[in-house]
Amino acid sequence: MRNQLKGILPRGQFTRGVAVLAGSTVLAQGLILLASPLLTRFYTPAEFGIFAIYVAILLPLVTMASWRYELAIPLPEDEDIAANLLVVSLVLVVGMSLLSAVGVWMLGEQIARWFNAATLKPYLWLVPAGLLGAGAYQALSYWAVRKKEFGPLARTKLTQSLGQVLPQIGLGLLKLGPLGLLVGDTIGRALGGGFLAILFWRDGARGAIRLRSMFDCLRNYSVYPKIMLWASLLNIVALQSPFLLLPRYFDVAVAGLYLLAYRVMVLPASLFGSAVGQVFFGRAAEDRRNPERLRLISVRVAIALFAINLPIYIGVTLAGKDVFSLVFGEQWSLAGTFAQVLAPMTLMWSVASPLSGLLIVANRELESFGFTALELAVRVSAILIGVYLNSIMVAVILISLSGFILSLAAIVRFLRAANVSAKELIMPVTRLILINLPSVLILVLALQAEKPWVTLIALMGTVLLSYTATLKYFPELRFTLLGRDSKPW
Repeated sequence: MRNQLKGILPRGQFTRGVAVLAGSTVLAQGLILLASPLLTRFYTPAEFGIFAIYVAILLPLVTMASWRYELAIPLPEDEDIAANLLVVSLVLVVGMSLLSAVGVWMLGEQIARWFNAATLKPYLWLVPAGLLGAGAYQALSYWAVRKKEFGPLARTKLTQSLGQVLPQIGLGLLKLGPLGLLVGDTIGRALGGGFLAILFWRDGARGAIRLRSMFDCLRNYSVYPKIMLWASLLNIVALQSPFLLLPRYFDVAVAGLYLLAYRVMVLPASLFGSAVGQVFFGRAAEDRRNPERLRLISVRVAIALFAINLPIYIGVTLAGKDVFSLVFGEQWSLAGTFAQVLAPMTLMWSVASPLSGLLIVANRELESFGFTALELAVRVSAILIGVYLNSIMVAVILISLSGFILSLAAIVRFLRAANVSAKELIMPVTRLILINLPSVLILVLALQAEKPWVTLIALMGTVLLSYTATLKYFPELRFTLLGRDSKPW
């Protein structure tokens, strides 16, 4: 049986790694997606809004947890240096978690007041626990990537999803308010870290840990806290800015509606993009001394990402409101409208995000800082314009428009780091758009029936049709997705 399964997987270390991680991520995120229609009936938009605020507070802290030293773990050729980088990262995670606990104790009431969410305060104690679990897992996952332990890493993703969904459903049945959402998220982020820690322990690399070596790592890789930390922090704050500002200037329920739209929109990208991004970073780090090979794999991955995500986001742009009302309940129809507006931006982000590691591989980290600062300023400005006009829809439209433009610029910027010209993508992407046109026509006709279940069936069918047509009329993609030797694009 094992040999048969190995025969199904693509050949080649990179594509096999993507297949293993992507498959587990599909299952893991699929569990969360399947649970969402239940969660939207157990919890109100306002309770989702409290959850949105909690996540918006936690994620920037997770980004800072190990000062971004974890990004350097796959890079050194010396195994001892990588092991010391991992331990440095874990020590920093513990320290940051303790600091966050002090911050919650001293400032909890002020934080809840700023968000106009008095019910938030009793749940802020979960932030330090979530930070400790998520930060440790984040660092250990990069060690697993370095060791090419894609199978164990894949299993932890499934464990995390189950650890998140089951408590959220169980506590939702008990009607305990937003506590179920927050506790489930905290458990899910932490699960898997212990298993990855055992892998590190069994590697025997712990014998190389020395205090002096750890200080050497802090000094030799100081570019990560000096530059990459702030660039990453700006990036995550830019992504979370709607959840930081919408509850304050509109209301908590609006933040909850936006959260559902955002989660469902990001989910398709997470199904494949996060796995590709992590494995692609490891492969790019290996190929950085072979510019032509790095250029070729970068082009292939970029076009494959367009091919995978384009049918999904075209469908949501046309049918988001109907699908959301049917699947999640009528009270979430505005979230469907948000999803329609956000789809073009999310499409471009889903391509840009997995390619972002190219800047690290090319030692062009300085570029991240200025560009991300611009992204944050533009997104905050978009929200504040909507606040000024007292229109949440204006805010969402401006977020999507600005995000689309900035993500497109980011794709060009990332690929330049691998010596890839934007012109190399124009013809392949144009072909992909033409291949998807029949699906657009079918979906438009289905919308005329004004029956949400017809629209949902048409959406699933057109996505499948687009994938089939892409593989048939775009044979180059078979090489990237199936891991065979290929011709240049």
